[in-house]
Amino acid sequence: MDSEKEKQFLLDKWDHIRLENVRIPLLIGILPQEKLEPQPVTIDLCLYGHFSLAAGTGDLGDTTDYALVYRELKEWMSSTAFDLLETLAEQTAGYLLDRFPLIQALRIKIAKPWALPEGVVASYEILRYREVKI
Repeated sequence: MDSEKEKQFLLDKWDHIRLENVRIPLLIGILPQEKLEPQPVTIDLCLYGHFSLAAGTGDLGDTTDYALVYRELKEWMSSTAFDLLETLAEQTAGYLLDRFPLIQALRIKIAKPWALPEGVVASYEILRYREVKI
């Protein structure tokens, strides 16, 4: 895709599957204590693609199984350590695009609800597209 305008057009046309408020404890952070004990992160996902065929066929193979996305994401994240939210977001995007071929783009927001005092939540959000290989 060449332009931001084209990308936005596609996002507006594609169907969306959302997984919101996914909570997964994992090792994340650069401080020594963050490397010792898992802490919760909260993830909001928006998966973009052509999923509407499943509405007519009733076949789960014609869409992206959000329960499978959740299970695989939780298993993968729980078994990996990350230093930064940025790294976690980029690797999550790559993992999901590799594992689920019907996802054409995704938006990921990852938050560390207890990283800062006084209820301040640190978060990072990205939007990534599947690369078209010619």
